[in-house]
Amino acid sequence: MDDSFASKLSESARNILVVDDEPIILKALDKFLTRYQYNVFKADHAVDALKILRETDIGVIITDYQMPMLSGLEFLQQARTIQPLATRILITAIVDNATVVNAINDGEIFRFITKPWKGEELIATIHNAAQKYELLRNNEALQNQTLETNKTLEEQLQIVKNQRNELIETIENSVKLSLKVIESYHSVLGDRAREVQRIALILGKELGLDERELHQIRIAALVHEIGMVGLSRELIKKWESSPGSLTPEEKKQVEHYPVLSEEMAAYVDSSGEISKIVRQQCEHFDGTGFPDKLQGQYIHLISKILSVSIFLARGANDPNRALDLMQASSGKRFDPDIVRAAVRAPIFESRENRISTVEILVQELEQGMILAEPIVTNAGDLLMRKGEKMTPAFIQIINNHNNLSNIRSRILVEHDF
Repeated sequence: MDDSFASKLSESARNILVVDDEPIILKALDKFLTRYQYNVFKADHAVDALKILRETDIGVIITDYQMPMLSGLEFLQQARTIQPLATRILITAIVDNATVVNAINDGEIFRFITKPWKGEELIATIHNAAQKYELLRNNEALQNQTLETNKTLEEQLQIVKNQRNELIETIENSVKLSLKVIESYHSVLGDRAREVQRIALILGKELGLDERELHQIRIAALVHEIGMVGLSRELIKKWESSPGSLTPEEKKQVEHYPVLSEEMAAYVDSSGEISKIVRQQCEHFDGTGFPDKLQGQYIHLISKILSVSIFLARGANDPNRALDLMQASSGKRFDPDIVRAAVRAPIFESRENRISTVEILVQELEQGMILAEPIVTNAGDLLMRKGEKMTPAFIQIINNHNNLSNIRSRILVEHDF
């Protein structure tokens, strides 16, 4: 038998409490267990034993069945309340099979040992009991650490949520909040999120997705870039204009943004589906993407739709070139089925052909008009985003700003209001 087994355990796992009203038994177990490098705590009745349990972490409890005041089983029931992780062993000279079996089945004891015991069987049982305690203790510590980490993350994200709107109770409001966060950091990202949503919904319908999947597209498209608030504006611009020029550290930061998006999207949809979708938005069909190097069928379908939609939205200024580059990456960066759907679908026929715009004065704004371009203050701050539908309150805000300092941008509205 390994004499050094206990030395590999934690301090509390090596602590053995022996309870027996016979001094000779206590002395024998003390000598025997000390030889195997266990720390032995002794008590000749339950009262002292319970006091020890309240003051010291114990890995294994060994108690005689027949004792004054409390029986061994009664003592172990109280011991379980004080230290539930401690492994409990009953020693008895009188075997009451029904009582012992019930105690084991109910989880009151780990093993029972009959007197007189064999040394090898006893120490093997003690080793197993101490190891069980160690595993339970480590598992509890890991669970507590995980809970603490999750709590810290929740508190940090909750602060962000509470600063903007403490009354958010629905998914729709959470999505609006996420979009506001993105827009307040970088207005271009907000407009692009809506364009990604528009393209992704066209592709989803072209592919025959059901309403549940289209709903996931609506949400995921609007929050997919929320993790970019963790990147500097300069880094975002550098990555999108010249990804090959990123330093290793900058590349590492960029490749982490889908993970941040995943964490923050968890507050939008508790099912975890939206989080999974946005985490996989930068995965490539051939497995060369990030952050998890997934490929083909292992990438969520909506993530693959998002990937194509994001690419086309970023290339909307030159749609023909964007479509050509997309087709050249079919089977590599993009899923061929999604690429074929994008070629078939009327993605870039939409806005200019269906909606014309007209320039008006601030004083000509009317309820129901839809902004075709963002409104920017004279200081360069975003006042109203593109696509905002005019309400009396919005019109009043715009007029107030214009009276204080002329609004720098022209007012363009959609003509089919």
